Amino acid sequence: MQYNDGFLPFTSFFWEKTYIQPKNTPTGEKNISPPVFRLLSYRSVSIGSYARTAESDWTQVSGTAVVHAGYAFRPDERFTLMPFAGADAAFLHRPSISEEKGRSARLETDEETFRSVRTVFGLKAETADIATASPGYTARGNVSPAFNHELLKHAGDMTTRFTEITGGDFTTDVRFAARSSIPASTGISFRSPEGTSPDSALASGISSGNGTSVGGFGKVQ
Repeated sequence: MQYNDGFLPFTSFFWEKTYIQPKNTPTGEKNISPPVFRLLSYRSVSIGSYARTAESDWTQVSGTAVVHAGYAFRPDERFTLMPFAGADAAFLHRPSISEEKGRSARLETDEETFRSVRTVFGLKAETADIATASPGYTARGNVSPAFNHELLKHAGDMTTRFTEITGGDFTTDVRFAARSSIPASTGISFRSPEGTSPDSALASGISSGNGTSVGGFGKVQ
């Protein structure tokens, strides 16, 4: 039997609020982000020459509450350090799903809310302004390694059944394994005499049993 599935983000929106205290003081960060996603998914099943593809779309709701606290200090005039610790709680609610097409390969799943709680420990380091070769332009470098540890081993159960079969329920144990990870990021920002600040950063993460991820971003303020 060959089984493949995938999903395509259809529409999404989110609301986010962040609060950060000034540097060189006890620092706290709170972040609440409940996004809503509408997903269009497809799932293909093949047994020998028998092949079917089922489709479904649904709206799922997820959210994350983050609380980090740390203290920024300068052991040297050339850089600032801020060790921090915290925790975050996440949830994902997915409604019941009834697939279309696919004929006898169609599935029905019950609604479920999955939950996750993890601790976070890390260190942020940032250099002081460094003069560049261009007069009036300065640069700052930063690096931030961290350690995330998932506290809940069981996020929830997903109960599924074939639409055409009565009494054929099967349950899957769902876990958020990727939530335990070692992320790190490094970046550099420049400031012009007019106050314009282009920033760039590179981030990566290692999670047990889920490989590595690499990403980056750039912005101008």
